[in-house]
Amino acid sequence: MTSPREIYISVDVETAGPIPGEYSLLSIGACNADEPTRTFACELKPTTRNADPAALKVTGLSLERLEQDGLEPHAACRLFSNGLSVSQALMETLFSLALTQPSTGRL
Repeated sequence: MTSPREIYISVDVETAGPIPGEYSLLSIGACNADEPTRTFACELKPTTRNADPAALKVTGLSLERLEQDGLEPHAACRLFSNGLSVSQALMETLFSLALTQPSTGRL
């Protein structure tokens, strides 16, 4: 029996503030480390109006524009999963962790 191939994905997100759930995930960018031309990027509709002005300044994003042009979060997650060939089970784990683990501010 062979082990499943490990896949390394580099992910960058932009948020409206430091606390998941209280502040919205605004954009997702990612690439497969083994296939750097295999990339994904999207912007999401905010789920709340909460915003840290400093966070929005850093991102250059506007909640008003994203409310009009952003993808619904569930649709963005499906596209992310399909675009990088990530299983639904792994996606659920990743997003569960993203919503429950505080950011350390470190790379």
